[in-house]
Amino acid sequence: MKRFAVFSLVIALWSACSFTSKAQTTYSVKGKLVAKGNFEALAGANVVVTSVKDTSEMKFAVTDVDGNFTVGNLKNAFYKLTISFVGFRELKKFVRVNKAIVDVAILEMEVDTELLKEVKIEGNTITAVQNGDTIQYNATAFKTNPDANAEDLITKMPGILVDQSGVQAQGEQVQKVLVDGREFFGNDPAVALKSIPAEIIQKIEVFDQLSDQSQFSGVDDGNTTKTLNIITKPEARNGTFGRVYAGYGTDDLYSTGGNVNRFEGDQRISVVGMANNINQQNFADEDIAGVASSNTNRRRGRGGGRGPNRGGFNASGNASDFLTGQQVGITTTNSIGINYSNKWDKLTLNGSYFYNHTDNNNDQLLNRETFLSADSSQFYSESSLSSTINRNHRFNLRMQYQIDNRNSIIFTPSISLQQNDQNDVLGGANLLANELRLNQTSNIFGSGVSGFSQSGTLLFRHRFEKRGRTFSVRIRNSINDVDNNSDLLAITSGRTVTADTTNQISDAESRTRTWSTNATYTEPIGRTAQLQLNYNYSVTNSDSDRKTFDNDLVDETSQILNTDLSNEFVNRYVTNRPTLGLMIRKDQLMIRTGFAYQNARLLSDQLFPMETNVDQSFDNFLPSAMIRFNFSREKNLRFIYRTRTANPSVSQLQNVIDNSNPLFLSAGNPNLKQSYSHTLITRFSNTNVKKSRNFFTFIYVQNTANNVADATTIASRDSLLADGIVLPAGGQLSLPVNVDGAWNIRSFSTLGIPFGLLKSNINLNVGFNYNRSPGLVNNQLNISNTFSTNTGFVLGSNISEKLDFTITYSANYNIVENSLQPVLNENYFFQNTQLKLNWIFSKGLVFRSDITHQLYSGLNDEFNQDFFLWNLSVGKKILDNQRGEVRLDIFDLLNQNNSISRTTSETYVEDVINQAIRQYFMFSFTYNIRDFKKT
Repeated sequence: MKRFAVFSLVIALWSACSFTSKAQTTYSVKGKLVAKGNFEALAGANVVVTSVKDTSEMKFAVTDVDGNFTVGNLKNAFYKLTISFVGFRELKKFVRVNKAIVDVAILEMEVDTELLKEVKIEGNTITAVQNGDTIQYNATAFKTNPDANAEDLITKMPGILVDQSGVQAQGEQVQKVLVDGREFFGNDPAVALKSIPAEIIQKIEVFDQLSDQSQFSGVDDGNTTKTLNIITKPEARNGTFGRVYAGYGTDDLYSTGGNVNRFEGDQRISVVGMANNINQQNFADEDIAGVASSNTNRRRGRGGGRGPNRGGFNASGNASDFLTGQQVGITTTNSIGINYSNKWDKLTLNGSYFYNHTDNNNDQLLNRETFLSADSSQFYSESSLSSTINRNHRFNLRMQYQIDNRNSIIFTPSISLQQNDQNDVLGGANLLANELRLNQTSNIFGSGVSGFSQSGTLLFRHRFEKRGRTFSVRIRNSINDVDNNSDLLAITSGRTVTADTTNQISDAESRTRTWSTNATYTEPIGRTAQLQLNYNYSVTNSDSDRKTFDNDLVDETSQILNTDLSNEFVNRYVTNRPTLGLMIRKDQLMIRTGFAYQNARLLSDQLFPMETNVDQSFDNFLPSAMIRFNFSREKNLRFIYRTRTANPSVSQLQNVIDNSNPLFLSAGNPNLKQSYSHTLITRFSNTNVKKSRNFFTFIYVQNTANNVADATTIASRDSLLADGIVLPAGGQLSLPVNVDGAWNIRSFSTLGIPFGLLKSNINLNVGFNYNRSPGLVNNQLNISNTFSTNTGFVLGSNISEKLDFTITYSANYNIVENSLQPVLNENYFFQNTQLKLNWIFSKGLVFRSDITHQLYSGLNDEFNQDFFLWNLSVGKKILDNQRGEVRLDIFDLLNQNNSISRTTSETYVEDVINQAIRQYFMFSFTYNIRDFKKT
């Protein structure tokens, strides 16, 4: 620690001295880019400024929504400006930079007529261009119907996949969607994609967004966010647009909602909302408190037994852990949100508020097979009815203040409030292979969970006069508070014991406080290298207090504290991490290496029912590296290597038994250690503009030491646990343990080419996944190996805006191998085929058809399914400019809809059927708002 203190002092002194270094004047170039002839502003063009004397000295910028750009940190020298934009000739201009601000005024770009001729001859349209690590898709190259939104548009684009889990771009999940470079409803991609009409989109950009700190320092630390940026057409940036709708159908079903957007230059206001009882759920549910109760680890279904959520709330302090996405079952939804964005002289503001209310009901059937030994298994069958009401408020804000040319502040707070109420009734039984019943349980469970989450980041950035010398400091804090009150009535019986009744209530509180600071200093070394010094300090304090009371079966007003099921636990996790990094840029090559030393201390104290403590210290070296090579503007290759540690959550550490399903008990493990992972990512992309061909491949490899997995004990007879709890014969007790040897390998490749025969674009996809999950069953190590291959294609029409169709096909073949029971190795297959057709003909008549075929094979007999989901509608465009439409929708025309899923872990295989909405008819009216000012 003395050496560490000395090292930290040296960094501090160096940074302080840098502030007082001799001033050196810096220069900048600014200008505006427009199309020649009509002077239309060109947003999103790439500006590269290269030193004439030293071509390795390059600066980059992107034009804003008005075509303006500024490139700073230049010297008194000659520079060459190179500007590129989709469909236009590359513009080059030499500039003498000899004063603080050099204004090149308005630059006009010419349409690339030669390229257009080639495109016309080949019958192709420019679909995309590659600019470094950013892929820009030309929206006009993908024809969609007038009612299409951004999600319909990106479905046609190569390398982008849209499904129920969200949006994937280049093999990775899209976590943020920007509109003209600005945040839109926080980190909720679905809102923007469903709210922005396709007809106002000019371009779609896909890139890895650096953190604000990394963007400023110019050093890519590898911690990026997959981001999609929607660039709107210039004429759409001043006006009002949106869509409102209302419908009523059979069985008192209804659906109403819409979105209205008002753009006036820098000021933008958007309002979205919906109300329905047809299972069209909110754009992206953020369940904070609800994940504990509705995720039903209590049932050991839907992913139970693994991870931190063990019948209680996960107070890990990471809000992203609580994103639940689309809920299973049938949901009634009421939600509304507003987003505001504006830009003044020195201040840029983005803020949003979202309220979501869902009422979910689900009828579920679950079958699970647990591996016991090399020649035996145990089976669990369960049916349940659940009702969950969730209410959630979300606030997000981003403020950026430019103090002067060298100093800026960014403040990004967020707040979430949630109330979740759930009631469940279930019946479950454990059986042997010969269908001999070991035991059974009938449960009635109710819970009320309230949660509060707050986080904030304050970032100060300073740029010195010397080019490449920067200093920034970031402070983060987060708070997660959860109160969970529950009651349980369970009747359990087995072969050797009479029925046992559990009647109890529980009151659980968990609190997590995290704050961290991160300071970064960069110093140029020569003309091609940059040194980075970084120091990070973080502390997380967590406490969990759970009290369980037994109800007196005779006197219902009497409650007795059950000390065996009560526990008070506190946890503190502190890390110190200095990092030394070096980045080298030369010609087409960029190399960044980083070397960090991290000391972490984990202190866990149990305060009740008895006092115990665990004090662990971990010392780790965390190397990282990134190599990027640009073969050309159209082709590049990137390698990323990083190492990380992860600390166990308080719920994983807390040693208290959760008996909310008496057949499946679980508890924490205070002796857990932090995990350590190595990650290697490889990306290669090639975009051929003239042939409109796009190829991308992605490989992800991760190995984790001390991975947190399940250790499951299955009782061969009625057993009394140390806490005085009875585990019935056939019952299971699961504890989290550290196990080495976890692997996760994923690959994804896509090829997008024109399909001239149908005047369409076709995207071919192929991927391979491998997951190695070790776990313990009755103290025997089981290695679950899952091999998965997937392939598919998307054929998107490009014939006409009035005839729009998309054909999607995906197939997934899985091989599951278990070391404990190789005789039970199995294969299963899933196939999904979809045809979407939107045809506007005659005088505004509209025909829509959406047919999905799903095939499941290799599951349990009752779970194997082969069914069609066919949705059909007919409508008529009305009113001026056909802005209105009346239509009749038929959902599930064949009345075959189903909801099926399979989960494979290191200790079991589980199949689940959830309730799904079936056939209904609905009559609706839709109005498209389009009111743009002429420019």
